[in-house]
Amino acid sequence: IGQYKNSILVMHGDQDLIVDQAFSEKLIKCYQKIRLEVFEGEGHGFSLEGTKRMTKMLYDFVKENI
Repeated sequence: IGQYKNSILVMHGDQDLIVDQAFSEKLIKCYQKIRLEVFEGEGHGFSLEGTKRMTKMLYDFVKENI
């Protein structure tokens, strides 16, 4: 952990009952180029609206980091 130097995007639902949000927040301390996006009202599997938002965010992230 912490050795990866490129940009990282983490998307986490604030209602996730499988992976605690604290884990994603700990990653912020391990990497320099990391962005955490918390999806309000979303669980471990995103809703249709959450998936649309995530897809757009991921597409933009990939475009910015290629």
